[in-house]
Amino acid sequence: MDNPRSKNAKESIDAFYDSMIDRALACEIEGSEIIIDPKGERYPIKLDSCDTHEKLVGWIVHLSRKRWITVLLIEMFILTAYDHHDLEAHPKLHPPGT
Repeated sequence: MDNPRSKNAKESIDAFYDSMIDRALACEIEGSEIIIDPKGERYPIKLDSCDTHEKLVGWIVHLSRKRWITVLLIEMFILTAYDHHDLEAHPKLHPPGT
């Protein structure tokens, strides 16, 4: 016999992870912008304003000050910009020996 409390906890955990995945996937390119859209509130970032490592770091600092931002969203933003602009991770970001 299933414990109802256990089932509710599992449903709560599943809902939490689903919401985290939705938030992480809420970053995409539309036209000339990367759109971060965690809660249906679109936050556009012009593609040409994040086409170098230096510009990207500026955006990361700016975004990190937003109350709604998450680490997953920042990671998705970075990966989206890296992929679109064919940027490579800075050599200093690689662990020693790689």
